[in-house]
Amino acid sequence: MRATATGELSFGVFTVSEAVGAQIVVDGSSGAVVARGADHRDCDTAPVCKPRPATITLSGATEHVYDVHVPRNVTVSGLRSGAKLTIDQIAPESRNPAPGPETGRLDSNGRDLFAIGGRIQAPAGATPDSYLGELRVTVFYY
Repeated sequence: MRATATGELSFGVFTVSEAVGAQIVVDGSSGAVVARGADHRDCDTAPVCKPRPATITLSGATEHVYDVHVPRNVTVSGLRSGAKLTIDQIAPESRNPAPGPETGRLDSNGRDLFAIGGRIQAPAGATPDSYLGELRVTVFYY
């Protein structure tokens, strides 16, 4: 089986007020975004500005089942400030789900795509920065 990362999880570019914290949820299955307490900037066509789930393409033998394991949360760090934020509610969603949580099935062409969403929470007055972290994904192939 081959797993290829085809897109990174992004919460986009947003601002947080000095008085109220924010949370942004990116849904893995639909790509829908729910933001509370955050103002997203409209950056026209700049891909870095748009919230989106991570995507991973899988290929292998037809109809094989696989499980995806991801951590419950990930800490991201500001590139300039070193400030920390946490991403939680991390959840993989297969486009071709099989029975069971976090499970997918390769289709009749031996392919599938799964997306990973999550939630980031920023406290009131969070340090403006570009935050980066690593999300380790493990795929078990049967």
